[in-house]
Amino acid sequence: MGNDNAEGANPLELMAEWLRDRFPEARVQMTEGLKKSDSWHLDLEQGDRLVSVEWMPGTLLFTVSDNSVGSAGAFVEETYRKMKDAYSQVLDLFLRPLK
Repeated sequence: MGNDNAEGANPLELMAEWLRDRFPEARVQMTEGLKKSDSWHLDLEQGDRLVSVEWMPGTLLFTVSDNSVGSAGAFVEETYRKMKDAYSQVLDLFLRPLK
């Protein structure tokens, strides 16, 4: 995983950088909150695969969800306190075969 101390980057921006490095062919899109306390969103998408992360700056919580087409009702949404744990879940979901 790239540099843990990217200058000025918040945890979701750092995760986006790691994902762009790991999956250069995938689309990584990040939307920041309108206000400082609003949640930020990150989508990692390729084909029918879509994994999303919501980051709550005030609580430092990361919610990871699998919004992929063909996930056969196996919707996954889990919350993590550590960014690296959330990143690991994103990798697991993104690399998991679609049914």
